[in-house]
Amino acid sequence: MDTAAAGFFYILVIIAVYLIPCFLAIGKRNGLAIILLNLFLGWTFLACIACFIWACVSPREVGNEN
Repeated sequence: MDTAAAGFFYILVIIAVYLIPCFLAIGKRNGLAIILLNLFLGWTFLACIACFIWACVSPREVGNEN
């Protein structure tokens, strides 16, 4: 694997890891807040960890089942 392909692969992995809290927040009660906080402050690492924990402990949304 040449250096350009390896660099591209590493960037994709970093982006995927950065977005893990966003993927976990989908369908959660505070999902939009978790996603926005992670997108704007996730680069600080502390906010990224906080978003990850928040997304893991937040309950799923319960919809109307009519």
